[in-house]
Amino acid sequence: MRFEVEAELDNLILMLKNNEMKTDKSNNFIDQCEYEDEYSHNEIDEIQNEFMEEADRYLNQNYKGQYKMFSDWCVHIVTKEYYKDMLKRVKSYKL
Repeated sequence: MRFEVEAELDNLILMLKNNEMKTDKSNNFIDQCEYEDEYSHNEIDEIQNEFMEEADRYLNQNYKGQYKMFSDWCVHIVTKEYYKDMLKRVKSYKL
């Protein structure tokens, strides 16, 4: 596991254990802006994907069904309830 992935995973685990996960907005990890000076965008995508695999494994073992995860410029982890609310807001927009 890459150092960056391990560090962010440790941060996620600590936030969960200390009950510091935000419930009213996204908890962001592997922010692209923080890595652009050292890595290409393809490498950042690989780091994000590796983090998502490890975080998914941890969340499924310890917090099954409580969080949803998605990525774009960073990896977002949100509560299941916030995710449902977010989808409702997105579906209410008309194109």
